[in-house]
Amino acid sequence: KSNITCDIMDEDTLNKLELEINALRARTGNIKQGELESLAKKLGRERSKRGAEPTYVLRQLPNRFPLSIPGHRQIAKFTAKSILNTLEDDVDAWRQWLLDH
Repeated sequence: KSNITCDIMDEDTLNKLELEINALRARTGNIKQGELESLAKKLGRERSKRGAEPTYVLRQLPNRFPLSIPGHRQIAKFTAKSILNTLEDDVDAWRQWLLDH
């Protein structure tokens, strides 16, 4: 599964994901859990069985920390900003991975 993500991750995909992050950032007070989960999965994160809240790991880039996305329907503004910052860092990490490979 990780090879598939690595094979399809390219600069165009990262640019689209960055636009999606920015669109969500423009409405941080109205973001649903499913939107953040979907974005995390598009960046290659997989659900892990650790933690009290749903947690997502990026196995392809082992230096990235696990990301918790609360299981609430609506995500608090501060929490949403923090999650979006982490996902934006994932985009940067993927860009670095592309440069190195």
